[in-house]
Amino acid sequence: MTEDYVYDDGDKLLEIKVGSTVVKDFDYDNAGRTTKIQTSAYTRNFSYDYESRVTQITGLATTNTFSYNGLDTRTKKVDAGGTSNFQRVGAYVTDAVVADGSAAYTPGVSERRSSTTKYLHAGLKNADLQTNSNQTNTGTRRYDAYGNVVGGVGSYGGPFGYAGKFGYQSSEDSGLMLLGHRYSDSSTGRFLTRDSLKDGRNWYSYCNHQPLISADPDGLLPFFLQPLLRYLFNLGIDFLIEKVWDRIDSHLGKHGSSIHKHFAEAVRKIAKELGLDDYVHVEVPYKNGKPAEKWRAKGSVTPDVAIGPLDRHWAVIDCKTGKQGLTRKELRAYEDSIFGGRPGLIIEVGRKGMKYHPVWPDLF
Repeated sequence: MTEDYVYDDGDKLLEIKVGSTVVKDFDYDNAGRTTKIQTSAYTRNFSYDYESRVTQITGLATTNTFSYNGLDTRTKKVDAGGTSNFQRVGAYVTDAVVADGSAAYTPGVSERRSSTTKYLHAGLKNADLQTNSNQTNTGTRRYDAYGNVVGGVGSYGGPFGYAGKFGYQSSEDSGLMLLGHRYSDSSTGRFLTRDSLKDGRNWYSYCNHQPLISADPDGLLPFFLQPLLRYLFNLGIDFLIEKVWDRIDSHLGKHGSSIHKHFAEAVRKIAKELGLDDYVHVEVPYKNGKPAEKWRAKGSVTPDVAIGPLDRHWAVIDCKTGKQGLTRKELRAYEDSIFGGRPGLIIEVGRKGMKYHPVWPDLF
């Protein structure tokens, strides 16, 4: 099934179509806030206060209402589950919830309802397993990149699932998630309201469309889950480089210097074996505007694109066009054209050997 998304010039999502049939449409007010989401099965209407905080959702089995403090922190919720009065370790939106009237929480560790305690187990981002005091699994959940539940077994309960370790609160009533200042709709991967900071190109996007490697606890400032991701990614890169050099040594012994084509193929093959083929790009030597046939072809320049610091700019020399001296911003655009905003590795093959340039997109 193919879905088509229709937007206006202000990045507001207007319709989702399957073929010529509109399966979901959206209305907005003059402030760009989502006021209605409609499908063939339901119509949900959203009301806001002057700070663009959702105060009411109608069209559900039970009308949901919400209250906030002066820092935009949600303090009360009324839904099908009853009334929840949120207690936190502080007053700000990212301060952890420790109780809501129905359960007591040890943030990121457990929740206790009535006399039953369940323990949360999380990976890099999501809480996806609950166990009881006997260390027995009571429920699991699997999510897609934006937080839609795509599977699970047993009985998994509580508001802290997808990105629960970062304070995301999910609602079974509305299907929305509260991320600090704003509500996110996982079915579209977007927020209901614009970014009040008006940062970036699209003020509705969640995690700058990079939910696998980032989180946004306050709904305004996404950040990379960098430390562990860098560590894991660099382990793979180090292994890749080691394997590539082993392959080069082996190949040099058999074919002398005529290994340019074979080398590029070897890099791509090894990257695929490591599951990194989507994250590796090979730049090759050029001669007279065409790929050099040999590893150390006489007269060839040192790679197709050479990347390195030069004064306050990044020197990027495109050997096909001769253009050089690109700024860091232009270099980022070049990297994005290769990896689409994902992290990656540019391997430069030159007459004197090989070097590599890790790519980590800068959100801020």
